[in-house]
Amino acid sequence: MSVQKTLKSMLTPICSEVWANVRGGGTNKSLDLSADYIVYVLTDNRPELWGDDAPLEESFTVRVNYFTKNGTKVPKKRKQIRAALESAGYIWQTSIEMYENDTGYTHLIVEAETRETYDNTLEG
Repeated sequence: MSVQKTLKSMLTPICSEVWANVRGGGTNKSLDLSADYIVYVLTDNRPELWGDDAPLEESFTVRVNYFTKNGTKVPKKRKQIRAALESAGYIWQTSIEMYENDTGYTHLIVEAETRETYDNTLEG
């Protein structure tokens, strides 16, 4: 599973600007400072179950950050982000909303976790 690829593809229908780890420079480095955007980060990845010297199950925790200058969009976007995560097998854990005085953005954070199970059986 490519967590990064999966997140980008499921979040793009919610917001056209989706970035991994940090917001990029925009098209041709022209950044629309009033645009809504999403930055997602893989915050934790750990083996949960081991067998035959290899992980049998692994957990991934992600943080989805949605930024908007229009705070009235946040409730709808929160529902859309949670639904997208759930449909991809994630369980959302927390949602936090805050206003950033220095940027004028309302910042929504949704954290979620998923697990992947591997078949490490040896054929002989």
